[in-house]
Amino acid sequence: MTKADRDIALALLKSLWKRELITEEVYIAACNSEVFDEKNLSPMTECFETETGKNDHAADKAIK
Repeated sequence: MTKADRDIALALLKSLWKRELITEEVYIAACNSEVFDEKNLSPMTECFETETGKNDHAADKAIK
């Protein structure tokens, strides 16, 4: 998960809480979980390299 992914997920959680689809306790627990811990985030460059590698591989297969 990248920082951008984390920010989107937290915004979605907040939206669910504001719409009263989850409780405040669930929102706080989710925000404080290890899933959203910044120590576990992937650098953006790793994500781009992975996507680029997959796209290049797919393009190579299409050319053959």
